Amino acid sequence: MASFSQQGRDLHITIEGVDDPFVIRPLPGRRGQELTEYFLRIASQQPLDGIPGAPADMATVLNWAVNGVDADGEWITDGENSRRVFNVLTLTEGEDVLLPAFYWSSVLGIKGVEEYFAAGGGMAGGVKALGSLTMTLGISPLVTSPSSVLATQTPSPAGTTSTSSPTSGSALERLPRWKRSIGQNGRRRRGTA
Repeated sequence: MASFSQQGRDLHITIEGVDDPFVIRPLPGRRGQELTEYFLRIASQQPLDGIPGAPADMATVLNWAVNGVDADGEWITDGENSRRVFNVLTLTEGEDVLLPAFYWSSVLGIKGVEEYFAAGGGMAGGVKALGSLTMTLGISPLVTSPSSVLATQTPSPAGTTSTSSPTSGSALERLPRWKRSIGQNGRRRRGTA
């Protein structure tokens, strides 16, 4: 059985029978945004090719979520939290630490953690929180084929919902330009070639 609380800016996840809680520190916004993009791309089977520093798999994304970043803002790949998750907890208990850590780091914050646990944790909790995340980001989860888990529905400029269903392109490509970060829109930063 897992429980959680927010203490200051940190998320504390307690697993019954484990002495100390898992303390998840908040990520800087740019890292939370990056982590969310990686999570959604991997979940929707979109390639991460060409993205410098992109994780190899979902395990890495969740590892980063539970460990956070160091003082320089770099991902901690082998932190105390992940060592405890993988060396002390069962797979089910680990899931109840890793997934809430990710949702805590996303735009959902504590709301995502609450939804995850209110739905019973595990797969049901993950589905509930993922649905909330995709709705918050303006992405509609539509199952179009076994290889495509997420698709987007782009609102028209007038604010009415498009009636066409997306059939190709990545989730990022179908996301309206106004919902993308500067880097996602292909703009270059000053001083870079």
